[in-house]
Amino acid sequence: MTEGNKLQFSIWDEETFSSENFSDTRRLKEYLHRQREEDFAEEAARFDFIAQIVAELSQLRFEAEDEQKHQPNKVKNRRKELPVSWQSIAHVLSDLDSDEPEQRLITRIAQEHIGIVESLARHMRHVLHRERKMVSLANAQQLDTQCLRWLTRQPGRTAEEKAGHSQHILAVVREENLNTLENRVLKDFFRYCQRATWEYQKQFRAKYSQSQRLRDVNRFHGLCQSYLTAPEMEQLPLLSGMPVPNYVLQYDARYSQMWEWYRQLVQQMRMVEFVWPYRHKLFTEYVLFRLLCLFRFTFQDQWTPFYANELWLHAAPEKGLFFHCPFWFNLFRAKETPQLELLKFQANSLTATPSFVDFALQFSRQELLRGGIRFIPVEAPDIIHLPSLGPRSIYFVYSENPTTQIVPDSTCHIVRLTTFATLPEEMKQGLKDVLKDYHHYAH
Repeated sequence: MTEGNKLQFSIWDEETFSSENFSDTRRLKEYLHRQREEDFAEEAARFDFIAQIVAELSQLRFEAEDEQKHQPNKVKNRRKELPVSWQSIAHVLSDLDSDEPEQRLITRIAQEHIGIVESLARHMRHVLHRERKMVSLANAQQLDTQCLRWLTRQPGRTAEEKAGHSQHILAVVREENLNTLENRVLKDFFRYCQRATWEYQKQFRAKYSQSQRLRDVNRFHGLCQSYLTAPEMEQLPLLSGMPVPNYVLQYDARYSQMWEWYRQLVQQMRMVEFVWPYRHKLFTEYVLFRLLCLFRFTFQDQWTPFYANELWLHAAPEKGLFFHCPFWFNLFRAKETPQLELLKFQANSLTATPSFVDFALQFSRQELLRGGIRFIPVEAPDIIHLPSLGPRSIYFVYSENPTTQIVPDSTCHIVRLTTFATLPEEMKQGLKDVLKDYHHYAH
């Protein structure tokens, strides 16, 4: 409902989220393939916010695929959905380890597989390419039928006479050639790595300036730059699209690993484009996931998991959603209490009937905290009014326009999420501020 420049806003406002402006990906694609940062100074923050969410959830999918390789008979699913363990989730998330930033695909390459990358760059596979050239008579080693035809047409009786004044004849020459599909993929792989390392440094350098992981990524960034400017790499043409892998890319010990990393990097970038029209649902899903992680890891001194659904990930996002629902019902048991005290976390399915309440925390029959998750697009009015969700409620809000003013109901607590890097800490502090008034949380 719009009134002047004020809006009572719901995440299920289909007019807002189905508009052409909201779904347009043209500017996003330009940003993902940009050459200059300054061309996107005003839009970079909102593009990066979604791209970093996709990068983290994509990493969880890669972790699930790694688990599946060691347990191939665990899952038989035609839709290729895979479970991801909480141990893998703890391994990926950065806020669970204050000394090191998040684990990503690019960090794994930079830290664990840098030897393979350096070997590929220094010893690129080449093929012997045959072509006909004019060479000196003394250096001619092979003649084919076309060379012999040319030679017979020349005046003279002997080879020396036919070679003429220059003493050159047409012969077959074999030369080393680096212009192969696998090397063109290698060049594109370094281009993607260069961009990924730069994005990773930009995201984490402020908070983790002394991190060894960040230093390794920074070193890898420098290596990618030096490899791309090497003369043998510069002469290779760029790929025009995603290639079909040849025998070398599929079965060579070094190139096959590089191909798998390259495929994942390309897939991750394409996912950002795929989810962009549904980024409001992606944001809601991600906040729900992070809430679960808060109770499971950050608040583990007060609560221990009592019952939890396993997390399953789609092979690719479906309308912006990475997780296969349902997994939003979880029970946590209060520690250091003589009786059984349970906290119930439950969220509405993102594919179900629209609702203002996105999740609820129930400590007892009397104590209930309702929560809403709101994604406010850049097209929204300057002032947003959020309605009450009940006697006690909390909103997690992200606005693509940082100047948008949020006006809550008097019974609501607003947690405004600003950037991806600060999101975990902002959610943690906001939830603590609300939960400190609850009797059961005090235990």
